[in-house]
Amino acid sequence: MEKLISMVDFVLEQHEKSTDHPLDNLEDAKTYSMILNYAKFLQQPLSLGMFVPCDYMGIVLNEHHNLTEENFNYVNPKIIEFHRAKERILFEGFEIIGEKHVGNKYNVFGVGFKNGQYKTIEDLVHHKNSDQDIVLTESAKKQIGL
Repeated sequence: MEKLISMVDFVLEQHEKSTDHPLDNLEDAKTYSMILNYAKFLQQPLSLGMFVPCDYMGIVLNEHHNLTEENFNYVNPKIIEFHRAKERILFEGFEIIGEKHVGNKYNVFGVGFKNGQYKTIEDLVHHKNSDQDIVLTESAKKQIGL
């Protein structure tokens, strides 16, 4: 007997069951690929680094504005780390608000994602605080294949 499952789980299950994809033309294959990528995107567990620049341990990084002539001529690893972390952000316009939240002017989410109601990206779709859309960054669009 089949049970009620989310669209994401259904798409991923169908993909796992299928060994041959009867997609005859390139446009169908591209569409199928984007649907599958989006389903995988929505299932990602939330992390602070999806909203603000963080290192791989989840510690928020601050931008270094203190470039002087002495350190301008060599590569500063802290600056590189910050810019790489910034490129990994998936949602535009968020910042740390207080000690326990991240938000923009339309939406605020608790930082303790794993312990709170927001566990995956899909949870954000269903529980955003306003009618304002959460905007994807270029990095997110690249993951999906848009």
